[in-house]
Amino acid sequence: MNFIIRHKLGVKPGRGGADHTCVCAADIVVILANPSHGPVQEGKPPMTIMLNHTIVPARDKVAAARNFARIFGLSFDGASDHFAPVRVNETLTLLFDDDTSFESHHYAFHVSDAEFDAIFRRVKDAGIAYGSAPWSLDDGKLNDWNGGRGVYFKDPDGHVLELMTVPQ
Repeated sequence: MNFIIRHKLGVKPGRGGADHTCVCAADIVVILANPSHGPVQEGKPPMTIMLNHTIVPARDKVAAARNFARIFGLSFDGASDHFAPVRVNETLTLLFDDDTSFESHHYAFHVSDAEFDAIFRRVKDAGIAYGSAPWSLDDGKLNDWNGGRGVYFKDPDGHVLELMTVPQ
């Protein structure tokens, strides 16, 4: 993987009327570059980076995977090797793993309006408390951030799950 570092040069007045060029840390832009993707265009990285999988700690990986799959309308085919995987889409898999001590994590999902309706219906049918923000997980409201709909709720292991119809 190649990195191309671009910076904006600014001319600032110097002492005694002499100008000098300065580079500020805030003006440095790092662009991931892959030569096979062609020339780099300012503001448009030539490479798309996708999260392939992440490990989700759980007290019982099979129960956690089964619960997540049920709420999100996905399939769970059972544990394999060390993890209990749930394929979210063609590029992302959540690998549930047994753990005895872990902190709560936040997992946010951008979904279509139809997916939001279906998942939110299952959340309500399961009697799961929900809220409009991470600081109000049980106010029973949705948010309308960025012009869409959003909701937060906790899974049985205390992880905060977020649904949004408009990405952040």
